[in-house]
Amino acid sequence: MVRSSFYGLNLGYKGVAAQQRALDVTGHNIANANTEGFSRQRAVMVTDMPMYTPNGYIGSGVDIINVERIRDKFLDQQFRNESNNKGYWDLTFNTYTKIEDILNEPIDGSLRKSMDDFWSAWQDLSKDPESAAIRTTVIQKGITAADSFNHLYDQMALLKEDIGFNLQNKVSDVNSLSTRIADINLQIIRSESDGRMANDFRDQRDLLVEELSKIVNIDITEDNRGGMNIFVGGQALVYTTTYNTIQSTPRADGMFDVKWANGSDFQAKNGEMKALIDARDVVVDSYIGQLNTAAKAFADMTNSVHQSGFGL
Repeated sequence: MVRSSFYGLNLGYKGVAAQQRALDVTGHNIANANTEGFSRQRAVMVTDMPMYTPNGYIGSGVDIINVERIRDKFLDQQFRNESNNKGYWDLTFNTYTKIEDILNEPIDGSLRKSMDDFWSAWQDLSKDPESAAIRTTVIQKGITAADSFNHLYDQMALLKEDIGFNLQNKVSDVNSLSTRIADINLQIIRSESDGRMANDFRDQRDLLVEELSKIVNIDITEDNRGGMNIFVGGQALVYTTTYNTIQSTPRADGMFDVKWANGSDFQAKNGEMKALIDARDVVVDSYIGQLNTAAKAFADMTNSVHQSGFGL
């Protein structure tokens, strides 16, 4: 093949055009330096197809074959796992903080203080059993102690309802995120049909997946078209461009269970959703049970002391 007289000019043009494109990518990186979820990109340059001449092959310049994200899939997976753990422990900590505020120990107005005042009134009565004023004080302190038990129970019940409300919000969040991820999957598949990477769409999808991983444990695979499949407990939440929804199924106790739309159990093993389920059904129920046990023991002890006494 005879080399054109414009070959050198074309070679220079291709080099300048490639470097200009690389500068455009750099400008895009700088412009999105503070954009949440953005991954830095780089232009992938390769030597262009060489030209054959009677004197052998000669180079034909440079070409940009793709613009790729600088991102490590292994680190992404590690981040999602830790985000899942963090989501669980953050909400668990939040639950215990609220319980601590409800119990309000050991300051004035707490259950312990009202019980101490009640037994102190009995001690005073033992020294002057015929005093009508002290007898009235015992009764009032008993009412205060009973009110303290009732107040704590009501607060615990409200906390349980509040946790249930937050859990319903998480169900809605999971459905919303899975819908948006499926939509972006479709955009990525269409955009990458010519072999070029849809980097910004992938950044948007990864950001949604990170948000989802904080709520519930997920397993991820990617097909050869660029579509992402997301599984929870072995069942597909997102499968390329389709998604499955979850729902709140009422229980006999007024609470609800989280299930797939087909009625099977939704297995949240970690994350914010699991933390809320544990807080509602284990942690708060445990404190309510202990409160009921303490109230019964308190009533039984009071009745025992009262029955051993004498009227005026």
